[in-house]
This record gives sequence, C-alpha cells and structure tokens, in this order.
Amino acid sequence: VLDLEKINRELGLYSPALMEKPQAVVASKTDTADPEKLDKLKAYCDKNNVDFFSISAVRKKGLGPLLKYMAGKTKIEQKVEDVL
Repeated sequence: VLDLEKINRELGLYSPALMEKPQAVVASKTDTADPEKLDKLKAYCDKNNVDFFSISAVRKKGLGPLLKYMAGKTKIEQKVEDVL
C-alpha cells in the first residue's frame, strides 16, 4: 500500500491530470503472495475507488476479468471475447 501511495504522489506531482484518470491495480503471482497483504491492498483500492484485480498465471486465475476490463477501457471487447 505504501508503494502505491508513493507512486500516486509521484504521478500527481508529474501531472495532476493523471490523477483524474481511471486507475486499476493488478496483483500478480497471487499464488505465492501474502494473503494479509493482498487483503490490505484490496481494501485500500476499494476505499479509494481503484479497480483491483488479483491474478495468478500459474493457477490461470483472474486473467479473464482483467482482460475484459482492459478491453472495455480500450474498446476492443469483441477481440477479447474471441480469445476467451
């Protein structure tokens, strides 16, 4: 959470307009992550209206929702549906 806050501070200093854009956080390698830290990160994201995704390539978990989210943000939804 502290790293995310630091990144956001730096982004805001660089360009306040960046802080107005939608933000998403992706926690990867969640199969080996500390569940308590993941819970804190998710709670932080929920509190700050940041979309949160938890993925594990090893377990093939969470990639579908992330791809759909990204497709919706980039308007390529049909191509993602073809992949899934």
